[in-house]
Amino acid sequence: MPPLSASRISGDLVEYLADSKPHPARVHSLFTRAFNLKVADGCLVSGTNSRGYIAPMGFSFQSLQTSGWPFSLDQELILHPGGVCSASGELLIDFSNAAIWNPSLATIYLPLEQQERCLHLLTRILAGSQNGIFTPLLPGIFGEELPSDLPLHAAFIAPRVFSFFGHLANSEWQAAALDSEGLIGFGSGLTPSADDFLAAILGLYTALPLDVKENKAGFSLVAERILELAPARTSLVSAEMLRHAANGRLPSPHQSLLAALDSGSVFEVEEAARAVLNVGVNSGGDFLFGLLAGLVLMAEAKMVLCDQIKEIDQC
Repeated sequence: MPPLSASRISGDLVEYLADSKPHPARVHSLFTRAFNLKVADGCLVSGTNSRGYIAPMGFSFQSLQTSGWPFSLDQELILHPGGVCSASGELLIDFSNAAIWNPSLATIYLPLEQQERCLHLLTRILAGSQNGIFTPLLPGIFGEELPSDLPLHAAFIAPRVFSFFGHLANSEWQAAALDSEGLIGFGSGLTPSADDFLAAILGLYTALPLDVKENKAGFSLVAERILELAPARTSLVSAEMLRHAANGRLPSPHQSLLAALDSGSVFEVEEAARAVLNVGVNSGGDFLFGLLAGLVLMAEAKMVLCDQIKEIDQC
């Protein structure tokens, strides 16, 4: 069987393989439209045939594959600049014709009026989707009362979410770092809900302009704590997602959404937001919730949510 031909490859993966050395890897996880390879040095490389999707340290295919992947779970493979080979040297995936995709976020500049317009639009889209474990908490990020019939998972995590949010709003970085410890790994799935929420916050902060250097420096304390604890508290796939987000790298749909927010185009924002919502069962909604929370922090830098937190604790 001829090798599969990758259509796009992430720029950070190209740099990683630039030493021209063979990188031993093992098939970590397999899905219908994606797989993950764990390299001997601990990093994760992902491949996907989901149309329009590519992740940092990953590659994608132009057409959907229906006959399955050319390897099995735990199989030993070799990565090199030209592609992915079996342990015996047979080329299984060819990188030679792949276009290079840049996973890094561009700096975003959102005037206050544009922030408010984006907030209204994203809120409407997320509220109407019912996608995401955190979505029932949506009123809380605007300081509004939460529903009395919150689902169990949302009710359990709500105090921690709004404590984290409130400490970020008041630039209480050490307290926010402590709150993050109770969020990492919460939820089900390959990337738990709280990790998707945190990835949005991490990605947004890295994309802020340099004139908020003080906030970015303070937030680095939070990011460092998340990255320190993630390997032991969540899945390898999710820990890598958080690491990439903290370094300003997001999957293509999420990256496109941030770029659309910066463009100010209502059509582009709506289209990109719906593409993010299509990622995973709950992942897209929980990422969008985190992005909304981050945008509220930008618009209302000193928003205090103590009353909201107090009400939740009394439930």
